[in-house]
This record gives sequence, structure tokens and C-alpha cells, in this order.
Amino acid sequence: MASIQPTSSELSIFLSRLRDYTFFTDRDSDGDFHNALVAADLSVERHDSHFNPWKIVEDHEWISLCARRGWIGVTSDRRIRGNPLVQRAIIGGQARVLINIGKATHAEKGANFVASLGLIFAFLDSTPAPWIAKVYLRREGVRLWFSTSSHIRPL
Repeated sequence: MASIQPTSSELSIFLSRLRDYTFFTDRDSDGDFHNALVAADLSVERHDSHFNPWKIVEDHEWISLCARRGWIGVTSDRRIRGNPLVQRAIIGGQARVLINIGKATHAEKGANFVASLGLIFAFLDSTPAPWIAKVYLRREGVRLWFSTSSHIRPL
């Protein structure tokens, strides 16, 4: 998959917005994905900077941290949507989580995320928390996937 580059008009739109939001990359999105966001000069927090790298951290724990700090969580783990503890952490904490959708390397997903910043910022600006949203490859958009109107699974 070729690297996706933003158009010049998209570039000018989001260059002034790079520090409007802080993104938190979970352990699943560390490495090349995280590095792509840092290289784009986004405000990014790394999972292992906040949690012991040798401890298994449940998804609801890092999501609760994101909610408390006002960060946008980013993961590639689409299974979190069905986890009742995650659902409660998102709704109770007013959390916002973006899930990278599609089969690609972490570097390709990072390039897509950066190229999609105009779409991502528009979604963030227009969609109040709490939610989980999907970020699709090839700049196909950002779509709401879970919110307060979604079915919450019992514990």
C-alpha cells in the first residue's frame, strides 16, 4: 500500500490544528503508528509512558486515563467495543476512542491517520463525547460506532 499524502488544502487546514487535541496510542498502536503521529507534530502520549510496560493493562484502564485527561484514545483493537467494562469506562468517563480499521501495517495506518487529519478534526469538532469511532483506510472517513445510544452489554 502506498503512503497517503494530504492535499495542499488539507495540509493548510490541519497545520494550525496539530496541537488542538492530544492522542493516546495504546500498546496495540505503538511503534510505527505512534512514530507517524509524532513525526506529524501531533500531541501524542504513549501507553508505556503512563503504564508499566511489563504489566498487562486492561483496555478500560487506559480509556479511563484518556477520559480523565481529555485525550483521544487510538487503537487498532476493534474488539474493545463489545467489552462491557470498556463501554462503562467510555460512557462514565465521557471518553473518545478512535479505532483504525483495515488490514495494513502500523506504518501504513499511521500514514493514513495523518492524511485523514482533516476528517478526524471535523469529526472531533462535531461529535460530543462519549463515543468509539472507526477511522477507515484510504481516507474513507470517520464513523461513529458506539455512543450513549448504543446497546450496553451487561457485566
